[in-house]
Amino acid sequence: MKKYLLSFLMAAVMMISSNTFAADNVLSVVPYMKTLDQAAIGNVQFQYQRKLIPTLSGFIRISPSVDFEYEGQSFQYDNLTFGVRQDLLFFYVGIAYDTLSGSYSDGSNSADITVSGLLFEIGQNLDIGPIRFGAGLGAQMANVDINYSSSEFDIDLITSDSLWLIEFYAEAGYKF
Repeated sequence: MKKYLLSFLMAAVMMISSNTFAADNVLSVVPYMKTLDQAAIGNVQFQYQRKLIPTLSGFIRISPSVDFEYEGQSFQYDNLTFGVRQDLLFFYVGIAYDTLSGSYSDGSNSADITVSGLLFEIGQNLDIGPIRFGAGLGAQMANVDINYSSSEFDIDLITSDSLWLIEFYAEAGYKF
């Protein structure tokens, strides 16, 4: 709940700010995929982006909570990303803070998982009138924190440590 309140407040501040050059707002749908050596996770995020000065914009992306079960195992997660992007000649570069939090359970044991850290991204947008399309690639310096309910329970694919995650995403939105 705190995450959604924080994202609402950040979006409200960005919308209310009165900068002379701040004219472009974009609402987008952003499907993404994060990959690790042996695992991948994906979702759809909703993004609000606002131009702060002529070549710099701030953005916030929120994903709805995802729940799925398979053979007695359940996994739930959600994602929040906020940051800035600098437009260059034919592309943009950005830096953001990205956090993914979730829980895993196999019936008798459970784990709370948090993956968070700085996300460096590069991408390109194509604006056709008020419609925006885009794609990007990011690298996240992620800090992984896993809290197990039992010492016998372990997830082999991800360890509690720092690691690099690669993120691919596409974007379709409306400028106003």
